[in-house]
Amino acid sequence: MKKRVEVRTERWTLALAVAGAVLLAGCGGSGSEAPPAASSDGAPPAGAPPPAAGKKLSLGCTIPTFGHPFFVAMKKGLDEEAAAAGATLNVVDGKDDSQTQLTAIDNFIVQKVDAIILCPTETETLGPGVEKANKAGIPVITVNRTVSRGTAVTYVGADDTEGGRLQGRALIDALPKGGKILLLQGVIGSSPQRNREAGLEEVLKDHPEFKIVQKVPYNFQRVQAVSKMETALLQFPKGQLDAVVAQSDDGSLAAADVCTQKGRTDLIIVGFNGESDAFDSINAGKMHATVLQDAETQGREAVKATLKHLKGEKVENPQITPLYSVTKKNIAEHKPAWQSTR
Repeated sequence: MKKRVEVRTERWTLALAVAGAVLLAGCGGSGSEAPPAASSDGAPPAGAPPPAAGKKLSLGCTIPTFGHPFFVAMKKGLDEEAAAAGATLNVVDGKDDSQTQLTAIDNFIVQKVDAIILCPTETETLGPGVEKANKAGIPVITVNRTVSRGTAVTYVGADDTEGGRLQGRALIDALPKGGKILLLQGVIGSSPQRNREAGLEEVLKDHPEFKIVQKVPYNFQRVQAVSKMETALLQFPKGQLDAVVAQSDDGSLAAADVCTQKGRTDLIIVGFNGESDAFDSINAGKMHATVLQDAETQGREAVKATLKHLKGEKVENPQITPLYSVTKKNIAEHKPAWQSTR
């Protein structure tokens, strides 16, 4: 396998200049900034000195769900890295519900954990939980997704805005004359939905030959995406739609399946995440591209950043994990982010 070449975020200098903003690249934004990173210089918060030497660190963590392979891979990275470091980590299933995650944060505060690692279901709703942790003097590290309120030590994960740009460039490569696009959106209000959409629109604004004709949310759920795609094909018969961009491979794979069943091989389909089913679909010519990110690495790096902070060391903010645009031309150079279970 050839060595991967890391995709570097465009305008990174500008991104670092605004990395302290609470929420970046929201709906209607330019999408040119890096993922949101709350205001922190990486130093331990006032009134929270590093734990005593030899103390076994206790970490609380909540992620959106245990029912999706992306987050299963993330949990694997979290658990293994914490175990290797000798820290105690309690990962709570958010059950795709913000209130469940807020309750988990409340419990972590009562338990007086040393730090909280948070992958929020939704950007706005989890802010109050982060603020509670801030008041309790418990540092928070966000992974994969961000919050709009409260202070986090750092954000660990992909630059979703750059991921959206990569999707846009894949479209331009596949459809040099332009086309009409259906955008399948993830969980509305989550930072991946906002930032991937902003990055896509940023690229397409310089290419008026492309037009997003409809935006349809599917909540990162493959079953929902199937239904939404079937309806879309009825609304847009052949000749009225040229491409589908999905904000995860749940959406792109659903679109590929429906298009195959309906004989709509005319559509270019671009996904996000890089699971093994997406690789297979690209090889089979059913999908054009996916944007590859590694959930397990994000989990590992989140634990590393947390422990580094608790030792009183400076933590860079944000900490960006790489993204790769995968097409049939370069698919042999990459491996899937995880093995699909469906």
